[in-house]
Parts: sequence; structure tokens; C-alpha cells
Amino acid sequence: MNPGKIPDFDTWFNELMSGLKKSLWIDPALEFTSDEFTRWYESKNHGKFEFSQINSEAPAPVSGENALFTQKMGFQFALLRDTNILQVITDMLNKFDRVLIVYGAGHYAAQKVALADMLGQPEYTYITDPKANSPDLYR
Repeated sequence: MNPGKIPDFDTWFNELMSGLKKSLWIDPALEFTSDEFTRWYESKNHGKFEFSQINSEAPAPVSGENALFTQKMGFQFALLRDTNILQVITDMLNKFDRVLIVYGAGHYAAQKVALADMLGQPEYTYITDPKANSPDLYR
């Protein structure tokens, strides 16, 4: 896809579906067209689907009365993802003495309370490293 150039939705959607079928993320026998997706999106979100206007707001994980259907879906997927991440962390901590967890600050913010319940409040130690641009580092 060309940055800045909006592709034809039908072509883009067909390529997406083809790739998903090849990767077996979806059943290769599934027939789902761009027109069917557009009708589904518009009926669920009660508004016109315009591919050129899509942004991160439509699928953002939001709940509540005024949230779009796709936002509510995003919220449910986020809950499933966060629950799964916490289960994997729990499983690894029960299996190994030391576990390295690397993920984004947004995931940590969403899971901070659950992690504190599991592990206790985090302890921060400050060190000074003469080679570092900033003298205060977390460790």
C-alpha cells in the first residue's frame, strides 16, 4: 500500500481476505465480500462506512451506551487479550523463578491493578549510570 494514497476498498478487502484464508485465520471456504462487510458495518454502527475516513476511533476499545458496535467489540477483545496476558504471566511465574515481561505502557496501565494483586506493589530502585544521558534510571 502506498503511504498517503488510499487504495480501492474492494481490492484491499479481497487481498486481506485472501491472506487471512492462506494463513488459516479464517476458514478458506468462507465467502465474505467487501459489499457484505460494508452492509454489516453500517447496520451495526448505524452510519455510513467510508473506507477513506476510517481511523483508529471506530475500533477503539470503548464501552458504554454511546459506543459504536465496533468499539464495544474492541473493548471485549481487549478484555480477552488482557485476561490471556495475565494468565500467561501467571503460568510462567508458576513455572520459572524469573520471568521477563516486555509490553507497552498501555498494557501495563490496563493491568497494573491485577499485577499488583498478583505480585504486590512494584518497587523502583534508582541508579546512577555515568554513561547514560540521564543520571536517574529505573532498575
